[in-house]
Amino acid sequence: MGYRTRACIAILAVVGLLAFQHTTVLLEELTTISFLPPWPLFTAATAGLTLTERSFAAVAPPGAQILRLATAYVSSASLTASVQLGVWDALAAALPHPLSSRHLAAAIAVPDHIALAKLMTLLAQHGMVERIPGDGSGEDDAWALNHVSRLLVSSHPSSLAPAVALLGGPEHTAPMHDLAAVMRRGAAPGGFAGSHAGKSLWEYLAERPERERVFDDAMQAIEATEKGAGVILDRGSVIGAVRTEWSTSATLAAYQRAGRVSFELGDVFSEELALGPVAAAAGRAGDRVAVVLKHILHDWNATAAAAIVANVARALPPGGELVLIGRVLEPVGCTACPCWPGPAPH
Repeated sequence: MGYRTRACIAILAVVGLLAFQHTTVLLEELTTISFLPPWPLFTAATAGLTLTERSFAAVAPPGAQILRLATAYVSSASLTASVQLGVWDALAAALPHPLSSRHLAAAIAVPDHIALAKLMTLLAQHGMVERIPGDGSGEDDAWALNHVSRLLVSSHPSSLAPAVALLGGPEHTAPMHDLAAVMRRGAAPGGFAGSHAGKSLWEYLAERPERERVFDDAMQAIEATEKGAGVILDRGSVIGAVRTEWSTSATLAAYQRAGRVSFELGDVFSEELALGPVAAAAGRAGDRVAVVLKHILHDWNATAAAAIVANVARALPPGGELVLIGRVLEPVGCTACPCWPGPAPH
């Protein structure tokens, strides 16, 4: 690839990234959905970001790409720490005024305001917070919430703070730190069990009520909606996602007449009853049924996932729908849809 071609790609990458950032801000202001714009627009913006990432990979030196990936955990760990420290709630409490690094450190009981300023600077580079420069040393910089970090305030109706606390907590990080050993062990025990004394996630949470609350709150924070169905089967989302949206989200307000079938652990199901009528079986044979599997299949290997989908397909009545929600990884050599971050949607 020639120098001019690389330069053109780099320019397009920068323009694409800026357009993505400004589009995200605009959509945040225009839409009534708290943290996600309408899906077609969100999908288009995601595709643009994917193209930007690919453009960066095409022009960046190989060493820079490797080190960028090798240090990516620093950013996610910093975000998790900011939530655990209560940074965003402190900034929200100070509104409409920003907080200097010194005052923010005092508000969250962090003794070293310089170290906190460095953490906040890193998060500002990722667009998480507004940085107001001080005297140039960095020690007197001030910080304020922006359109992104307000979703990390615990009192926000669509706060993602619980999700960050879960994804950055020991339930997820311990197996990843032990990933090489997990791969060598094979299937038994699995990643989580191998890092948690042989216990499954559910056994682990049952012994730790405080982490179970984090898990439940995280499930509520990760929003999913499905429109137009007569019956919704809510599978394994704890007290989160579809069922909480049932009573609180304007997005689902128009669909409250749909029936709801819950498939859940016994102790969790008892909490379901407080949220409204829950059927033990589907409604009339003529009802339109939608089964939503949201972030479920990633817990299983390909054989088990295929069996799960096949079982659902056999159980669905004519005209029923299976909705799969999850991240899609692009297989090697996929050229079906170059703008889509994964295989062509179908």
